[in-house]
Amino acid sequence: MTISGTLIPPKPNVNITIEYQLEGQNDWTLIIIKSTDNDGNFNYTWTPPKAGSYTIRGSWSGDQNTNPSKSEVKIEVEAPPTGQEPLYIVGAAAAITTVALGVYLWIRKRK
Repeated sequence: MTISGTLIPPKPNVNITIEYQLEGQNDWTLIIIKSTDNDGNFNYTWTPPKAGSYTIRGSWSGDQNTNPSKSEVKIEVEAPPTGQEPLYIVGAAAAITTVALGVYLWIRKRK
């Protein structure tokens, strides 16, 4: 599956922390820390370690002009039949988009 998103306003070369939490667990597990491209985009191809219900989170720590931001999406991963790839059933979206909260907080901080 591909995890992707965009920071708005665009922030090039900033680190996005991507983590997952398996349902029933309290701890978050780091998937990767990815840098954004010149347009504030990031993406990463990830294979969940096993079937189950996951929450995937993308977060950014903010800077002197923009507050921190995070976004979460829930997915269901079903065990594949023998010899096939896992099936990903996404609750509300196919990818993480760390956008809306970042825009809101950026606008709010500017006032």
